[in-house]
Amino acid sequence: MNSRAHAALILTRVIPGPGNNQPQSLSEAIVDEEQKPGFPQDQKALVRELCYGVCRWYLLLDFWISSLMSKPLKSKDRDLYFLLLVGAYQLYKLRIPDHAAISESVNAAKALKKNWATKLVNGVLRQFQRQQKKLVSNPDIAPWIETSHPEWLFQKLAKNHPDDLVEILSANNNKPPMCLRVNITLTDPETYLELLHQAGISASARASLPQIIYLEKAHNVTELPGFEEGLVSVQDEAAQWAATLLDLQADQRVLDICAAPGGKTSHILETCPNLEKVTALDISSKRAEKISDSIERLKLNTEGKKVSVKVGDGVDLEQWWNGESFHRILLDAPCSATGVIRRHPDIKWLRQPSDIKQLAMQQRALLESAWKTLEVNGLLLYATCSVLSEENEDAINYFLEQQQDAEEVPIQLSIGSKSKYGWQLLPHENQHDGFFYALLRKLPV
Repeated sequence: MNSRAHAALILTRVIPGPGNNQPQSLSEAIVDEEQKPGFPQDQKALVRELCYGVCRWYLLLDFWISSLMSKPLKSKDRDLYFLLLVGAYQLYKLRIPDHAAISESVNAAKALKKNWATKLVNGVLRQFQRQQKKLVSNPDIAPWIETSHPEWLFQKLAKNHPDDLVEILSANNNKPPMCLRVNITLTDPETYLELLHQAGISASARASLPQIIYLEKAHNVTELPGFEEGLVSVQDEAAQWAATLLDLQADQRVLDICAAPGGKTSHILETCPNLEKVTALDISSKRAEKISDSIERLKLNTEGKKVSVKVGDGVDLEQWWNGESFHRILLDAPCSATGVIRRHPDIKWLRQPSDIKQLAMQQRALLESAWKTLEVNGLLLYATCSVLSEENEDAINYFLEQQQDAEEVPIQLSIGSKSKYGWQLLPHENQHDGFFYALLRKLPV
């Protein structure tokens, strides 16, 4: 089947709307489609580009295409509707010649068994081609449509970060950089940079943390030298601060809650190999397997005793806790993921306003339960990949008001800025994702 047709089918399962009341994540939908018989394996990169691009610019593309049609398509023709968006995205953003983008989109209509629509696809896309400059320069378009964010999210971002709104919106629609974390138990950044150079991969170190390497352009992990041997992991710069902020010491017991897929768990082990024990907890057994796989690949549990991967709900201590307290806890709380939209543009359309309140309640419950397992004078690091105050500084403020034996430990990073409580990183700064950290100490009572 035509690659544009595959992209259209993927998008029908991702973007909510009539006929799609249970949308998939973009990554899941792509993998499912790639496994179907007849999928053009040599076109994987193009299909992904089309899907990610339409998700980034969905609201704007929808606005343009809708304005060029005399009447909307029926819900049973959602695949055709998304094919039009795929075609418009090619004309708007890609270097594919216009005639090829249009003709391949017409062929995709045939592949979708909708021969009746070939003239429609050709006509609408040719209209878009002719009117593109006028459409793009429309001065009356709403700012949330122009930046392709749902209005509710646009307004929340404007309220939370008025001075940084333009940069955040722009970053959300840009492709993210590929950032690596060198496994310092097996090699060092200088040596690994040389391996990348020998492999013909352009990269540079970043001064903020010694193990960070940025690639000039994204590569499949199979192309990275020593990846299977555990020399390196893919992890954004913002997430790599967690292990440093925990102030890890030898012979400590460490808990990582909501630990899958294991990036921060493995970084903790790389940072301080002589910990007494690390417990990695996740509610999903399938995702918990990824923690074990990561630790094994990075050769971080050679004795088979240091790491315990458990499946359980962090709120329900009876499911997994044996009563032994922890010196350090990392709570990487479930959140809106509004700091990583550029990596997962479907977040804009999958997330709903009501989700934020529900997530905030879940975050409070996890904080309260985790606190019970922390030793006196121990540290708990609260982290989210959100840029919304309800999930970040407001969550910490509420917890400190309720918990008399807790105090905030001031932190200062070389990136980001201080919030009323904790430290906020925004996605437009220094290439990294949006992230939030707050460090809490348990006081004697």
